[in-house]
Amino acid sequence: MKSKNKFLILLYLLFTSTFLYSQVEVEIQDMSYLTGGSISDCGIIDFENNEEITIQFSVLLTKPLNQAVGNGEIKFFTKKSSSDFENEKGTPIIVQSIAWAEEMNDEETFFRSAQVNLLALNFNTTGGIFFARYISSGDVEYNSCNYPIEKDEVPSFSLSPSSTSVSCGSDSPKTFTVTPSNIPSGASVTYNWSVGNGWEDTNGDPVSNFPTTTTSVTLVPNAYPPSSVNVTPVLDGDSYPTLTSTVSLGNFNPVFEIIGDNYVCDIGVFTFDNMPSSVFIQSVSTSNPSIATANLDSNGEIAVTKVSDGIVELSVVLQNSCNQTNTKTKELQIGIPSSVFNATITGSDDVWPRAELYLYP
Repeated sequence: MKSKNKFLILLYLLFTSTFLYSQVEVEIQDMSYLTGGSISDCGIIDFENNEEITIQFSVLLTKPLNQAVGNGEIKFFTKKSSSDFENEKGTPIIVQSIAWAEEMNDEETFFRSAQVNLLALNFNTTGGIFFARYISSGDVEYNSCNYPIEKDEVPSFSLSPSSTSVSCGSDSPKTFTVTPSNIPSGASVTYNWSVGNGWEDTNGDPVSNFPTTTTSVTLVPNAYPPSSVNVTPVLDGDSYPTLTSTVSLGNFNPVFEIIGDNYVCDIGVFTFDNMPSSVFIQSVSTSNPSIATANLDSNGEIAVTKVSDGIVELSVVLQNSCNQTNTKTKELQIGIPSSVFNATITGSDDVWPRAELYLYP
């Protein structure tokens, strides 16, 4: 039993030493920012308040002299956080089996320089990581140490609504609001608003360019369409990108309906009830002038005149003060329906003492 235990212990020690001896060590050396400034070994990569940075460094691979790894490659990866998915960055480095250099201490090494560009938006403010990985021909993976990544919370601003519409003639107020994010405590923020034609304040005074310390302004349209609304946030004297809310003219959808009888014997008169002065009739027509014609008089009344019997559609084009148009229609029976001409009289041929006759279409 003791001999068996000794054999197992020796086998375990042999396996463990072989496993440890067969490791490929991946080391990142001399990392620095492309713009200047070194990064310590396995130290913090700090974006500060930059949107992107480029890091440059060297990769050193070390393996036992007799360990065969075939042709492999070095890849570079980042994670938003230590528990997030890996994202490959930069260009892989091909490591050919003949490219290893023999050292005096029974080791072989491979050495190359690399450069990787990183974007701040790919990382959480709580930090991420960067590391290198060597992958052998047998898909065995060896990682370098992790370089923690940090970034500052960058101030930002957004404007709502980003777009809006104003109905022709409407004087309903519109409110525009800036939402600031990641503003440092104690910072001074002002908002420079730039408004073109078509707006006034709630007191009825014209507006153009004005600053506020509040995040919202309420404006009233007085021309159609009014201009877009622009605002430039200024944080501690530094101007941020101008934000724009585009303003367009709303659709013209009048609720007025054509008033008048659905049947016209000779002449029919049609009107609109309660139509405001800002809306007028641009034109009138029928779908078939050989059955009926339409004319507009100076009082805004529409006269439809019979030409022959049949069915037509009366079309009335309405226009508002913003030159927008909308067409209203009404189907009309002109003269006697054709079914009347095709009617037949039914009843008994004998009349005694009387007979009832019926007219069926």
